[in-house]
Amino acid sequence: MELKMNKFPICPIFIPANKLNYVEKAIKSGADGIIFDLEDSILLNDKTKTRENLFKYLSSNSPDAITYIRVNDLNSEIGISDIEMLSEL
Repeated sequence: MELKMNKFPICPIFIPANKLNYVEKAIKSGADGIIFDLEDSILLNDKTKTRENLFKYLSSNSPDAITYIRVNDLNSEIGISDIEMLSEL
């Protein structure tokens, strides 16, 4: 019987989701995980455009690291939109 363990990053780095040009630099720094932040690091007026850009980026790129996305409050319209976007990836 083979045991499978979930792999969790040891050295993840948060990247504001509107700073996608930081991904390559983060991986080169030794980060083994990337957490795209759609929540606190993004101004309210920029959340929709940032979500759209992150969707486009993740649809055509696969970062060479474990990838997570920090979404907005699920009790908000913005958070629900984040989850809807993720379900389309």
